[in-house]
Amino acid sequence: MAKYVYIKSAAHAESMGIKYVDGIVGAVIEQKPEPPYRVVGFSQGYSFNPKNVKIAITKTYDVYVSGELYKYFNAVSPAVARILAKEDLRAGTRFTLYERVTKRRKV
Repeated sequence: MAKYVYIKSAAHAESMGIKYVDGIVGAVIEQKPEPPYRVVGFSQGYSFNPKNVKIAITKTYDVYVSGELYKYFNAVSPAVARILAKEDLRAGTRFTLYERVTKRRKV
């Protein structure tokens, strides 16, 4: 089973033995020492360099705080979305996570 890790900064990545490349700060990646890294979770506004990272197929998860939409995250699973939400919010903040489902219909 792959181990996922949230990268807070370039120094944080290097302290864990991960070579820093553009596009891994603020993302959840599969932990391995050398690029290309597989990004399995990221928040809105995330940008990356396709030479260094590969984006996994993700679903969109909405995070609600006090009944209001706070932010959305793209992740491969609810567990990864929860990691992103916990890193983004203050400690102890209660939130609810919903998967965004879009239905297509022929018009």
